[in-house]
Amino acid sequence: MSYKLTITDKISNQTIQVKRDQTLGYVVFLDKGWDETQRLTFEFKEENATLHFLAIMIGRNKEKFPMETLSLHKNRNTKAYYTVRSALFDESEVAYTGNLKIEKNASSTDCYLAHHTLMLSKNAKTTTVPCLEIENDDVKAGHAATIGSIDEDLSFYLESRGLDKKSAKVLLIRNFLESELKHIPDEKVQKSLMDQIETALKGIKLA
Repeated sequence: MSYKLTITDKISNQTIQVKRDQTLGYVVFLDKGWDETQRLTFEFKEENATLHFLAIMIGRNKEKFPMETLSLHKNRNTKAYYTVRSALFDESEVAYTGNLKIEKNASSTDCYLAHHTLMLSKNAKTTTVPCLEIENDDVKAGHAATIGSIDEDLSFYLESRGLDKKSAKVLLIRNFLESELKHIPDEKVQKSLMDQIETALKGIKLA
């Protein structure tokens, strides 16, 4: 099975075909918002196709991230795993709709949606809307969403080990955002994304 990795810094209205016997890694790093909802569609017309989608978002000021993914499964034995991780500061906002559509010929499909948000301001907002449309009984499909804040006990522990308060919080935010990067099989890409996260977090004021 062939492997293809796509790295991008935007979500746009487009349809991407996930091909037969292909594993597609699609990674999006977002630290600048937009106004209109963007829909990204992944279409599985051929069997034995797999997608690993990862979106990492850092929201500041009043930036908004309205986005939608559509996973359209038309053939058997396809897999799609969507993970969105967002860290929201100030009055930033994420609105994510994840659609899983499994048609009647798409037996043995395996799909999962997960959206995890770290709320770093009482004025930030996050919305997750999972939508599942399933026409075949022989499938697996699920979703999960979590919303949390910085673990103050962990932050205190890091401070007791010599980090100042801000450095401790930044480290916890980075660990949260970077936790999925280990699944990317290219270490140079992992390092590049870690550097982008570190750069984006510089200068951010933490309460």
